[in-house]
Amino acid sequence: MAHQTMTLEQYVHDESEGFVSVVALPDGKQLSLEITNVGCLFLSTWTSCFTEAFSRGKSWNGDYTWSDFQVTHGHVHLSKQPESYGKDGIEKDSSKFVQDIEQIFMRQGSELVSVYPPYLSDFVDRLKDLKIKDDILLPVYKFFLDNHMCMMPSYQRKFFIIAVYRKYERGSQKWITALGNASPGQIGWLKALSKVIVFQDVINLANQENRAYHETNSDAFRLARDVAMHGSEHRFERNIERFPDNSGVELMIPGYMNNFVAEIIAGIMKQAVDINQEGSCCLAAGHLDDRYCSA
Repeated sequence: MAHQTMTLEQYVHDESEGFVSVVALPDGKQLSLEITNVGCLFLSTWTSCFTEAFSRGKSWNGDYTWSDFQVTHGHVHLSKQPESYGKDGIEKDSSKFVQDIEQIFMRQGSELVSVYPPYLSDFVDRLKDLKIKDDILLPVYKFFLDNHMCMMPSYQRKFFIIAVYRKYERGSQKWITALGNASPGQIGWLKALSKVIVFQDVINLANQENRAYHETNSDAFRLARDVAMHGSEHRFERNIERFPDNSGVELMIPGYMNNFVAEIIAGIMKQAVDINQEGSCCLAAGHLDDRYCSA
């Protein structure tokens, strides 16, 4: 079905169950949603339809349906062209798009760490607060939305976090500002995470090696990077596997640190820190390079 052209409405009806999977977290208590590769491609190409229109000052003024888009080989493209309706039209579209995204990607369940897949709540919050100037979506905001972390599969987010951390410049005012606007959790987050599997392992090792974490946003960023890079190394204890080496390890980061990393990415882009090269790790992985949105 995914290899023929059909309306977005029909595609969602036929394929949306495969957009999201459920993954058991290493804590053994909770489950996390995860957008699949098919879901990432769908969401990213559909998003590009809107951001491309908004960047040209065009929209559908909230008057679009799922039948106004077509899907070919999993890529969303336009069948109804947008027109110039100003900022109000863009905001009507973005508000409706948020409702569509939540309808398609949210799931309910008492054991879920969140009803949203990782970082999707941050994405919809950004859509609700678009940065429009002279009736046009600002370029940096378009880039951020088009490449949002919620559209990256878990393994790509892991490499992206590691790559961006390499760019981190301690003492740089841009980075200080970017990190200052992100929140790793409530006061006492470090103590709380030190009791959670994977985080606990990484924190204990850092203490043993005299590079302990402190309750600062800078160290929270380092902890997220270390979990992404080294979390799976702690899965064995006395030759017994405590948790599998799968996406569940990376999913612990948004599962327990919420939108912290996505907030950092938004902050550094707002501060004009160039992470285009870091984003190339995702391009090389083959997710973001095949997107298009054409009539």
